[in-house]
Amino acid sequence: MRRRRASASTAPRAGAGGSPGAGARKRKRRAEGGGKMAAAAAAPQDELVSSVTLYRRRPRLLRATVLPFAAGLYPAWLWLWGPRLWGAQGEQEEEERGGPPEAALLALGAIAALQLLTALAGLWSVHAQCALTCVREPCPKKATLAKVVPTPNNGSVELVPLHRDQGEDGEEALSFEFQKIKYSYETNGKRQFLPVAFPVEYPLSYYQNSRGYQEDKEIRAAEKKYGTNKAEMVVPEFLELFKERATAPFFVFQVFCVGLWCLDEYWYYSVFTLSMLVAFEASLVQQQMRNMSEIRKMGNKPYMIQVYRNRKWRPISSDEIIPGDILSIGIRGSFPGIRRVPGVPGGWVGLDRGKTSHGCLWGILIPVSRVGSLGVLV
Repeated sequence: MRRRRASASTAPRAGAGGSPGAGARKRKRRAEGGGKMAAAAAAPQDELVSSVTLYRRRPRLLRATVLPFAAGLYPAWLWLWGPRLWGAQGEQEEEERGGPPEAALLALGAIAALQLLTALAGLWSVHAQCALTCVREPCPKKATLAKVVPTPNNGSVELVPLHRDQGEDGEEALSFEFQKIKYSYETNGKRQFLPVAFPVEYPLSYYQNSRGYQEDKEIRAAEKKYGTNKAEMVVPEFLELFKERATAPFFVFQVFCVGLWCLDEYWYYSVFTLSMLVAFEASLVQQQMRNMSEIRKMGNKPYMIQVYRNRKWRPISSDEIIPGDILSIGIRGSFPGIRRVPGVPGGWVGLDRGKTSHGCLWGILIPVSRVGSLGVLV
């Protein structure tokens, strides 16, 4: 600690003694380096994401699951046991030898098992996958993946791909999606990945004077920035879910035990046990897919809602509204309905993150007027 303090205290003196241009160049390099490293952290004030680290994939042959084994362990095994197994020997010596020695087979099996466990470790842990198959990339322009670490009790770590789009100013815009929320890289200011900022910080007069989206290009730009109001539950494919279960640690341990029992003379019992395990896991996957399909059907269907766009009111599906739209919300009888009621006082509805829940529009969040109201979706 003393050495670090001494070096930090002497740095300004050296800069002061040198030329002003050299000090400016040093400060510029520090600022650029800090901007690059800032890309590896998410916004501290974000309540969902704790940190973001950028990576890029290594070439397949240079990954830790291939390179140490292909360039080290397997050639060492061949160098040690190859002359004994495939050397030029007489037929009598070959018959006396009775096949490859057990030590060679055990060594080869151990190397193969170690490689298999190394590959499975990348499936069991995102941190292990990044260490084995990726390399950290401080420059956002060269990165292709982002490791997102959430805050406690907000999900698990994920390795998500980076998306590159053309920004409004013509520059490349980086973003990724984590738990259905879009995070964009801010090039100006903090140089961090931040969630999409929705228009909620303006005064009330801004929303009272709003006229919605009057041009098609404004609508396309808003849809590209905020996304639509769709919150779909995607049911994975059978093979994807079965692969997740087949690579689980407990199932891998069961298969390993079955492989050991296959060394016995009653190997067909072990094969029957393995087939029963596979059938049981397949039945669990089918049940999981049915449950997810039932949950998906329980969601509310999109409905038509009056939205003021292009200087006129038009019916639009509720899953296509975006932040900034002017909505007409009314109630008919005991069940809420959507219609335009002219001449009613305005009730302004503010929605978190710009995503409208169907329950909000159907009466859980009640407008100011029970007859009808107009609101700006923010």
